[in-house]
Amino acid sequence: MKKILYTLLACTLLVVSCTRSELEEPLENNWGCIERIRISVTDHSIDPAAVRVANALLAANNIDHSNLRYYQFLDDSVQTYYPPYAKFDNKIVKAEQYLNGL
Repeated sequence: MKKILYTLLACTLLVVSCTRSELEEPLENNWGCIERIRISVTDHSIDPAAVRVANALLAANNIDHSNLRYYQFLDDSVQTYYPPYAKFDNKIVKAEQYLNGL
């Protein structure tokens, strides 16, 4: 009896959550119960100045950046605790690679 009740409850939730109204978009633009979000390669999550620095860094190291989407850029410096007490500039770029539209 419990199995039938749980199955009936699950089916009811599925039917209610995926109902369509006649006012929605046509089928080719409507993805059903989910919403498709497309993020292109050029929609970086960092500011444009950091994108220019990241592109210059990767180009200087002969790394193709045409299919990379940057989502984090860290610019920091490190001071050594021993002579000659040099200061080093440290830049970290985190990116996602897009290939074949994925």
